Amino acid sequence: MDAMNIKIMRAEMESLFQEWEAAHKRKGYERFIRDGIVSPEDWYGQSTPKICYLLKEARHDDEGYNLVENLQASGPWQMWKKVAVWTEAIFQAFGDGKEYDQERIQTNIRQNINRIAVINVKKSNGQSKSDYQELKKYAKEDRVFLRRELDIINPDIIVCGYTSHCLRVILGDDWKNNKTDMTLFGEWNGKLVIDYYHPASKYPHRVNYYALMSICQVAREKYKI
Repeated sequence: MDAMNIKIMRAEMESLFQEWEAAHKRKGYERFIRDGIVSPEDWYGQSTPKICYLLKEARHDDEGYNLVENLQASGPWQMWKKVAVWTEAIFQAFGDGKEYDQERIQTNIRQNINRIAVINVKKSNGQSKSDYQELKKYAKEDRVFLRRELDIINPDIIVCGYTSHCLRVILGDDWKNNKTDMTLFGEWNGKLVIDYYHPASKYPHRVNYYALMSICQVAREKYKI
């Protein structure tokens, strides 16, 4: 069943990205960057919650850059090591609730990154520093594409890295119909949505670990998940 899921997902994602990139080229945008599920085998094979990070943008000068392929080939670099810590915290909130342990977390970095998915709101013309209004503009322009990517990935948890304003644009009325408190978390179609900092933030690993564990534990109680 997993092999069939992977085959279907890859075909749907490839079709989506081809259409999306062509639309960007017609607008004169440059350097379309692909993202998505880092390792489909790990994604569909995991018993832990499927986490998708909704981030701002990826900056790269190469044409045809694929973020998830680079994460697989090069291993997680600095920001993504932080994402691995966040992922571990969420897994523990839905699992054994283990305390912060640097050695265990370091050991799990590779497998945690393999188990996630990533969606960047801004797929073209990435910059080192994001502009709030420009991100919202891309979210509006690409709302249909972004929603399709989210539907294909179909995560259990969406973690917004300072992008909850974009998620509201992407989901539109579907989001507004759910009465949620988005200060820290919310719910959409049975999925937990966490409104959190961007992974580039300077807070220590330990602080993020316990903060995310706490948010997830409160959300589990509120939504009975």
